[in-house]
Amino acid sequence: MEKNKIKVCVLREPGTNCDRETNYIFNKLGADSRVIHLNKFLSKEEKLNDYHILVFPGGFSNSDHIRSGVVFAKKLMKELSADVEEFVNAKKPIIGICNGFQILVEAGLLPGLDGISKTQQAALATNEKLTFESRSVNLINASRGKCIFAQGIPYDKLLKMPVAHGEGNFKISQELLMKLIENDQIVFIYGDDKARPANGKYPFNPNGSVYDIAGICNSTGTILGMMPHPERASDVSVGSTSGLAIFENAVRYVEERF
Repeated sequence: MEKNKIKVCVLREPGTNCDRETNYIFNKLGADSRVIHLNKFLSKEEKLNDYHILVFPGGFSNSDHIRSGVVFAKKLMKELSADVEEFVNAKKPIIGICNGFQILVEAGLLPGLDGISKTQQAALATNEKLTFESRSVNLINASRGKCIFAQGIPYDKLLKMPVAHGEGNFKISQELLMKLIENDQIVFIYGDDKARPANGKYPFNPNGSVYDIAGICNSTGTILGMMPHPERASDVSVGSTSGLAIFENAVRYVEERF
């Protein structure tokens, strides 16, 4: 598929606040990216499967009412579960960033060990230090090749990206954690300044996430959720391009597959 024919949906709800910069990056890469309100799909004005890449950007959707991402996720899966399932089964890329990661977990799209789960299998809980963390962190690519978004990213190179969250503490049972490890579904982990795993140590691990997890993918490697903001580290004007490869990989994957 020609790059300019790749349609990207940056999906938003009230409180989403990272949609414009995420949209900017995809358009900068030559794709046809648009910011679209969820209501457009609920009213059938838009069709999810007209798009090739689906993005859940960061922010505080629905004011984090009840808990982060849950309202967005419930609305999405109540009304559009069949469309979402079709999108997932087609192995089209989906990325959720920060609040978007929370949405994917609440919706059952992640961890995605065996397709879309009807019950929640993980959580992004309140940061261990009970503080809102808004700063740069070190990331390490922990993927061994499964995740399409991490292709070609060096394993020994620190990736500098900002975080901005109060609920990024990834929680999962020990049994499911082992399955994530065995199945190559842990994509990014927090690291120290020498590109070593943070081992839970603050401030390198900003939230207390188990296994230093910053991002995971589903079992097919086509759905990525991550707490750091790659869209805020994808342009020289903001001082870092560490996150750009994540978006480039999504576009390249669609170019080659569809």
